[in-house]
Amino acid sequence: FAKIIYFNSEWNKSQLRLGLLACALLPSAGQKYRVKSPSQQNPQHSGVKEDFVVHVIIRDCLKLSNKDICAVGSVLNHLDRVDSLLMDHTRDHDPVLIGRLLKDIGSEWKLSFALATVRSFWLNGCNPMEELVVREYLSKLSNLLLYIDGIGLSEAWNFKPLLSGKEVQDHLRIKPSSVVGKHLSELLDWQ
Repeated sequence: FAKIIYFNSEWNKSQLRLGLLACALLPSAGQKYRVKSPSQQNPQHSGVKEDFVVHVIIRDCLKLSNKDICAVGSVLNHLDRVDSLLMDHTRDHDPVLIGRLLKDIGSEWKLSFALATVRSFWLNGCNPMEELVVREYLSKLSNLLLYIDGIGLSEAWNFKPLLSGKEVQDHLRIKPSSVVGKHLSELLDWQ
């Protein structure tokens, strides 16, 4: 991970902190923890609540903010999608799928891409100390980041639809419903 941090030297302190935190919690990604919680209506009765291990560690052990839980959770929750994008050897990636992925991850999407690269080392049994292996993975990451920047999607996580939900309702003469959200999603894909 240190080589990837060096590779992404434009990261600020907050991104570095989230990166190290996400990397340390990577083995726990996706695992759930069962917690007994007292019933709010009747403290005599308790229920069982499930929460992600990563969330419990960040919130209850490290006492960090909900913002950190959301950021690290988002980064770790999309690693499979990022990994499939990194391993796709076609030259032309689907911009709509990339845009959706970046929108789903949020502002820390580059961190998720770097972490997917680190996870690929582990899953493929690679020795990250082998310079050729590191270069190959960093080359894939670099090429994909350049492609995303080249097609103008590096800020896709921040894109807003050209029309509001109200404007879609007015133009299509429909009532508020999930159909409006579907049209907004299609509009964003088109953009």
